[in-house]
Amino acid sequence: MSGKTLQSALITLGTLSALLFLPLTATGAGDQDFDLPDGSGHFYKQANGRGGQGELGFAITNADGVPFWDEYRRLGGPDVLGYPISRRFIWDGFTVFATQKAVLQWRPDTGAVTFANVLDRMHELGKDDWLLAFRQIPRPFDNSADIGLAWSEVVKRHLTFLEGNKYIKERYLSNPAWLDHYGLPVSYDDFVSCYVVRGQRAAFQYWKADAPWAKRGEITIANAGELAKEAGLLPAEAVEPELPPRATRSISGSTQ
Repeated sequence: MSGKTLQSALITLGTLSALLFLPLTATGAGDQDFDLPDGSGHFYKQANGRGGQGELGFAITNADGVPFWDEYRRLGGPDVLGYPISRRFIWDGFTVFATQKAVLQWRPDTGAVTFANVLDRMHELGKDDWLLAFRQIPRPFDNSADIGLAWSEVVKRHLTFLEGNKYIKERYLSNPAWLDHYGLPVSYDDFVSCYVVRGQRAAFQYWKADAPWAKRGEITIANAGELAKEAGLLPAEAVEPELPPRATRSISGSTQ
């Protein structure tokens, strides 16, 4: 496919990505989310695939000494990370859970919860063509030039990838925890409808024309957790919503 043909296809296919780039708005606590007993965590139904209706959803807890609930709140909760879209599961050897905007992983070696490099993982699993064709996210550059550099020099080199769009640069670096939340920039591209910077954990799109989900001049940030889910990186059983912990009643004729 030629570059012009691909870009034309991207404009059409870009409409399919609206839900992945719309801003997330947290609703107040109520029947869609509630505290679990004894301060053990919280249960969310907003991203249960049923519009928040029914009784199924996803719990965030501090079970087994893994403080996902504490860290989710510390990192900003739904306003920053979106709502939970998975149960806990093992991913690349680590205990993780996914939200709409991130995959959080427990690092027992450091005793900390960190952001997984979701877009790096998608690259490793051969999803770059999918990201480009359906989500207008460019492939990562060949970053072998990082080899042998001190960490400070690696960071400096990757920050030059922000220079092509001052609006994305300002938005990227305005977050005091940008490295934790977004990782290093790894590539960029200038498409017909938008300019895009790909990071290790997020992708920024500056829209050059109005789109159904963004006005000209707006910046959207890809919902990395949703990308991983849609691309099939998350186990099917992990993204299946469940009843709140200790619930035993039957739902739709089945017990959980």
